[in-house]
Amino acid sequence: MPGMTLGKSPTSEDAFRSGTSFCRDHVSETSIYGMLYRESHRLFPDEAFADLFADIGRASVPPRIVSVVMVLQRLEGLSDREAADRITFDLRWKYAAGGLDFDYAGFVHTVLVDMRARLRRSERPDRIFETALEVAHEAGLIGRKRVLDSTALYDAVATQDTVTLIRSAIRALLRIVDEKLGAELRSCCKRDDDYNAPGKPPCDWDDVQAREALVDALARDAYAILAALDGRTLTSEVMQAVKLVATVVGQDLEQRDDGMFRIARRVAKDRVISTVDPEARHGHKTAARGFDGYKGHIAIDPDSEIITATTVTPGNASDGSVGEVLVADVLAEPPAASPDARVADVLAEEVPAEPPAASLDISGADALLEEVPAAAVLAADVLVEPAAASPDVSVEEVPFAAVLVADVLATAPATSPDANVAGACAEELATDVLATAPTASPDASSADALVAIMLATNDGAAPSSSTEAEIARATLMDEPQVAAHPAEAVAPVEIYGDSSYGTAEFVEAIEGAGAEANVKVQPPSAPEGKFAKDAFDVDLTNNTVRCPAGVLVVIRPSGSDGAGLANFGAHCNGCALRGQCTDGKAGRTIRVHPHEATLQRSRIRQRDPAWKARYRATRPKVERKIAHLMYRRHGGRRARMRGCVRVTQDFALLSAVHNLRRLATLGVHYDGRTWTR
Repeated sequence: MPGMTLGKSPTSEDAFRSGTSFCRDHVSETSIYGMLYRESHRLFPDEAFADLFADIGRASVPPRIVSVVMVLQRLEGLSDREAADRITFDLRWKYAAGGLDFDYAGFVHTVLVDMRARLRRSERPDRIFETALEVAHEAGLIGRKRVLDSTALYDAVATQDTVTLIRSAIRALLRIVDEKLGAELRSCCKRDDDYNAPGKPPCDWDDVQAREALVDALARDAYAILAALDGRTLTSEVMQAVKLVATVVGQDLEQRDDGMFRIARRVAKDRVISTVDPEARHGHKTAARGFDGYKGHIAIDPDSEIITATTVTPGNASDGSVGEVLVADVLAEPPAASPDARVADVLAEEVPAEPPAASLDISGADALLEEVPAAAVLAADVLVEPAAASPDVSVEEVPFAAVLVADVLATAPATSPDANVAGACAEELATDVLATAPTASPDASSADALVAIMLATNDGAAPSSSTEAEIARATLMDEPQVAAHPAEAVAPVEIYGDSSYGTAEFVEAIEGAGAEANVKVQPPSAPEGKFAKDAFDVDLTNNTVRCPAGVLVVIRPSGSDGAGLANFGAHCNGCALRGQCTDGKAGRTIRVHPHEATLQRSRIRQRDPAWKARYRATRPKVERKIAHLMYRRHGGRRARMRGCVRVTQDFALLSAVHNLRRLATLGVHYDGRTWTR
């Protein structure tokens, strides 16, 4: 943004004007205030925000100080004006901001508004959250487990009824069009209303006919405006306002047979509930508990309780729809490889498939040792190491490193006629080595055999002296045995979540990435006292369903998504178990999910006592973290912003604050080289 340059934080403290000496004795080192005092210059250096400012203009308030204020503001649930007062008058805030002088004048509250706007327009709007997460990673606090959960975020606006929605949408459109177009659109409206004053129009709300006449008149004005704008080229802002008018009229109204528009006796899917925040939605955390606004979703590491990912959705979005977003950091990691695969990967990296034509000079043993030590050393390691583990190792268990060495030597460019002969014999020599490799102890026999392979390519001649052989042998025996020792076992990725995240699609995404899906899949439901779906034997192999009475029916396709129906119909007539199964006149019908096999597999796994024990020990930790986030009503449970983008970024900042607080509690600090505990 032009007109403002990057301000710089003070680099030193005035011992006579700072309250640092007092706060250092009274503020805990493991509090977020103490951590910010020690580390804020590393966490939020001014240079990390340089992309937000121009090269020419007046200096801004130092971003480090503003960042600290934003963090403490979200921690204490304050408004912008209250936060500006705190940095002016609160000694602890000045201490956290780097030990500012006690007479530091602070700044006006609009500085916080400006900083949020700059961050929102930048390529890294969540950089404060990212910084806290990077510190946690570097301190070794982030493992391979994730626990997911969501919570309601109440919107920052009032929910509007249908009349207010329609009139407010028309007012918003007339307010942003130019004067000429506005006059034209107002001439289309037949109601005695200039649409300037906010609020509901005057009406006798106790009179049913008066209410219906008002709704009909508003609808006709709205449709007249839409008809007048149809086909015109409009700016993006005006087009958004037009779409909002069309949405609120279409979602709540219907035209009856008499031609009048009345409020429909239904609730439209994805209904807009406010023209002030058109992205807020009706939501349900449970069947009995509704709310208006958004849902905040988090993923945490259950061991350190660090929040690893956040996102926000409208209140009516399903939790499972964002599951993959929350665990993208661990699902993107490759699954742990087996030891044999890791050895093969190392060998593949070390031994090129086609060595460059001029890369080897085999005129002598010394040159050969210089050019191909890596593959030979790897081969020596894997030949010597298995013998050390057990005297009875079979030939089949010896890795094929020597064969790879033979390939390298055989494809080396010939510098003499004899070298071609030696290259042709390399594979045979490697076979001899494999036959003799397993010995009772890691003696020099395997290394000697590999030396023989290497020196055999030296024009087919023996080494000129024992020194060359000794050098080769020492190289093979002394080189660190990297490939022989498999890497430390990597813990599997584990994903935990309640049944709101337990969709078949999300479970398959987790399992497809090689992770453990510990998200709970909802059990099948049924009317009270009736057989649930799991009382029926669903055979996906034979495409049949058998009921508790033993009747077998075929699953019929239903829809294009792969779902199916098993209709027992007439079989239910006269069945002795009908009263326990269905009250429907058409008999019982079983719906087969497109991913029924995944659901069955997950439900079977959930019955395992060991699975239940892990789930109960791990998943509740995210509930505590949600409680921490929602502790303050303003900026916690109640959103401080309007619009999904702003609420998402504010929720990420709130999560960053509690990550920093957790890091401080765990004693994370910078030791001069890295972040550690």
